Amino acid sequence: MNFQFLSRCAVAFLAISFVASLYSQEAPKVDASKFQLVLSSDRNTYELGEKPNFTIRIANKSDKEVYWIQALDGSEGGWRFPKCRVEVLDEGGKQVSLGRSIGCGMMNPLTVKDFVLTPAGKDFLLGGLIPNELHDFSVKKSGIYRVKFFYSTSSEKIQDYMGIGRMTAAASPQFQQMFERVPKFDLESNTLTITFTKAKTKKQP
Repeated sequence: MNFQFLSRCAVAFLAISFVASLYSQEAPKVDASKFQLVLSSDRNTYELGEKPNFTIRIANKSDKEVYWIQALDGSEGGWRFPKCRVEVLDEGGKQVSLGRSIGCGMMNPLTVKDFVLTPAGKDFLLGGLIPNELHDFSVKKSGIYRVKFFYSTSSEKIQDYMGIGRMTAAASPQFQQMFERVPKFDLESNTLTITFTKAKTKKQP
């Protein structure tokens, strides 16, 4: 048998084995309890008409280096993963509707920049297209409000994150490797309590 032919076969076999190993590598096993979704604001008390400055972060308390994905267009409406939503309750525990942004159905494709590497012991600061309720937190009545944030990466299918052409899109090896290191579960934040008081009347000069 031709030696050159055997050499080529051996090289091809090694190449195929290497590519297969990239896809067969198991994602790091992570414990959901090791990740904490934290919602905070710049103050605890506001006057009506003022808008809180919210911050959302995921604390990585595990010993694993993982990827998280920024909020994308379509995340707020639950059209794609990661799914993001906000819950606002008044003093009586009644849901408060602050309105939602209306999407056009055209979701931008997932990109490498949307993946954020988060080392063990570090925090991931959620950015991107955060739900509109947190940008335009316009309550009408004074009182105490309780706010909670939900973030979900529970889908194991990368197509559920892709956006435009997601049903036919083929994930590149780079995408696939990063996606395998995204923890797949639902996270619920702490309950943030904020108070709104009546706006102070300005004294006439």
